[in-house]
Amino acid sequence: MLEEANATMVLQNMGLNKMNEALHQQEEKATTDRAKLFKGKAQCLSSDEFYQQVLEMEEGWVAKEAGKEAKKAAREQRKELKEQLEREWAAMKERHAAEVEIWSVECSKLVAEGVKKKDLPPKPKLGKKPTIPVVDDEDDDLEDEVMDDSNV
Repeated sequence: MLEEANATMVLQNMGLNKMNEALHQQEEKATTDRAKLFKGKAQCLSSDEFYQQVLEMEEGWVAKEAGKEAKKAAREQRKELKEQLEREWAAMKERHAAEVEIWSVECSKLVAEGVKKKDLPPKPKLGKKPTIPVVDDEDDDLEDEVMDDSNV
């Protein structure tokens, strides 16, 4: 009987916790820019303060759009650079394959002439694959912080 009561209390507690989480999520919804203008109070829409807030909000939208365009351009530039590096890598692999072919023919000739394996020329190395340099975008971090602050 005690076990049943304890099990019932555990289930009720779980249900209450879930309802509390749902209630807190509803109460703590992110406010929109328009809701920030009114701050839960009545406002005189023709006041200078309200007009300034509207202008600041519009400037924020414009800045956000400009930031998006800048990021888009940076992504496209990075994509082009990546494609160029892939072409360079393919050319490097082709050159290396040709060098290895020449090396293997040369080694075959030398082995046929009786040269020891330790005296053969070293195999040509491919080298490292070119990579895109890592750029620390402090501007992006600042823009993300500004966006987070505007959504709070």
